[in-house]
Amino acid sequence: MGEEPQRSLELLRQAVVLWRQVLRTATPGRDTEDAQRMLADHLSTMGAVLKVGGSEQMVEAGACLREALALGEGLGNAILTEKTLYYLINLCGAPHTMVGPAEAEAFRSRLNQLLVQMCRSPETSCSICLEPLAPPADGAAEDAAGGGGSGGAGGPSDSCVHVLY
Repeated sequence: MGEEPQRSLELLRQAVVLWRQVLRTATPGRDTEDAQRMLADHLSTMGAVLKVGGSEQMVEAGACLREALALGEGLGNAILTEKTLYYLINLCGAPHTMVGPAEAEAFRSRLNQLLVQMCRSPETSCSICLEPLAPPADGAAEDAAGGGGSGGAGGPSDSCVHVLY
């Protein structure tokens, strides 16, 4: 990770610490909700930055994103929840994240339900290559097509689709 991303990550960590302090001292009500929203937003952004930092930061990225998701859902903040679910889905297959294909599919299902609630249709196929976004249930379609996706046979891109947000 270069100097600028490292500095950004440090600032995000400081912001998370400060928002946690605000939550400990905030008066219950609107102040608490605003502080939770800001903490969740910073955690979600921090998770996104960490996931590009390298495998040693993937566990921290997953933890930040899971906490942001819980806060976003608890607040009923659909936009924050949507963004965080996209980030979590994109962690699928990355080393050390502990986000396996089954959990990524559960996140994808939650995202689709959220999109329907927001009166938006869930994406079911890639707008570029028109392939289905969900991996085949048994892998038979990939075997018949000659071994898989564009990420190379056996790579993490064979089983996980990355959704840009």
